[in-house]
Amino acid sequence: MFNDPEPQHPATDADERARALYWGELVQLKHEAEYVRRYRDRLAAILTWIDVGRAVISVGALGSWVGGLGLPKVWAAIIVASQVAEAVMAKLPLTARQKGLAAFGHALDAMLIDALLEWEDIQSDRAGGPEAIVRHWHRLMTLRHEAEQAHLPGGLPFKSRLFRLADDEATTYISMLYRSRRTP
Repeated sequence: MFNDPEPQHPATDADERARALYWGELVQLKHEAEYVRRYRDRLAAILTWIDVGRAVISVGALGSWVGGLGLPKVWAAIIVASQVAEAVMAKLPLTARQKGLAAFGHALDAMLIDALLEWEDIQSDRAGGPEAIVRHWHRLMTLRHEAEQAHLPGGLPFKSRLFRLADDEATTYISMLYRSRRTP
C-alpha cells in the first residue's frame, strides 16, 4: 500500500491521521475504478461474442433453410430460438450487470477526478484543518457507497484475476503520479 506523499509543512498527529484517511480512500477509489473498468470490459467482450455467435447461427440457419439443405423444421426452430435469445438478452443479468458496471465506472472516474483535486488542496494546506479533511474523506466514502448502491444493488462480484490486473495498474498510476519521498 502507498503512504501519502510528504506534506509541505510540519503536521500534527491529527493532520497526519486525517491525511492518511483521505489518502487511503483515494488509493482505494483508484483501485476500484480500475477493477470496475476491467470487469466491465470483460463482460462487454463476452456479450459481443454471444451476439456474434447468435447472428452467425441465425444467418446460417436462414441460409440453409432458404437453400433447401434439408431439415427445414430444424432450421426454422434455430431461427426462432435466435430471435427469442435476442429478445431475452436485454433482460439477462449479464447484460444488466455490464450496464451497471459502465455507469458505476463513470461515477468512480468522476469521483477520482474530484478526489485528486481535493488531494492537491490537502497537500498545499488549502483544504482546512484535520476536521475539514475528515469531512472530505467521509463525503468521498459516502459518494462511493451511494454510487455502488445506485448502479450495482447486488454488489460488485470479486474476480481474483481481474483484481490483480487492476491492482497492478492502479499501483503503477499512483506511483507515477505521486512519487513519495517516503518508502511505501
